[in-house]
Amino acid sequence: MTKKNPSFIINARRHFQLSLAEQEPVFWDTGSVLAQQRHKDWPALTAWAIGSSVICAKFLLDLLPKKHVRRSEMRYRDEPDVLLADIVEISEAAFLSVIAYELSGGDDYGGLVHLEKCAPLTPPCKRGRIKTLFKALLSKRPPLFRRSSDYLLVGQLHETWRHPSHHRLGKDLNDAQMLASFLPLEHVRYFRLAIRDTKIQLAYIIMLSAAAMTAVYAWEDCGRSTDVKKVLKKINQLSPPV
Repeated sequence: MTKKNPSFIINARRHFQLSLAEQEPVFWDTGSVLAQQRHKDWPALTAWAIGSSVICAKFLLDLLPKKHVRRSEMRYRDEPDVLLADIVEISEAAFLSVIAYELSGGDDYGGLVHLEKCAPLTPPCKRGRIKTLFKALLSKRPPLFRRSSDYLLVGQLHETWRHPSHHRLGKDLNDAQMLASFLPLEHVRYFRLAIRDTKIQLAYIIMLSAAAMTAVYAWEDCGRSTDVKKVLKKINQLSPPV
């Protein structure tokens, strides 16, 4: 990560201050965004859920209002003096603010860029076998939204949007959008990236839970098979997508 100039940092901090000024910090069970290893025998390596690297994650965390950040230590149960890891959590509002900031690249669109929840972008899926497949695959998996990069697609809505539409899975944007309609609603989040206090909407975003993202990867790898056992076997072989 390159060194940030002072004006960039000032503008980035201002984004989070304005974005979270009226938001109460509500922390949820899976809100950790940085787990930094502090003991060589701890089985989980350092991991981050925001930014492109641990350095970038720390940079973003330093810009957030302090009340939206919660820090704790993980210690060995039988030997509390043994530090295993440092854990940093952020509020759900801060998580959404970070996503908006990352999607906009810190660019100025003439106002505060933020995420607005919206209704599903496609009609309910009529392909019952596929919908039943994903219901079975995800029935026992909690809908955890772990990473700011776990989105299925980002689609342009306005000419001022300076980032091209893109998708992570599917043949094209429409196909990716259809994939989301196959999934249980609790595993999908729909947003519009908008400029606050205006009617301008820049892009639409579909985010998937970590479990849903893995299930869709496995389904694609299996040639979009509706064989539950076959796809479930592939899910167990796959590590969570990066």
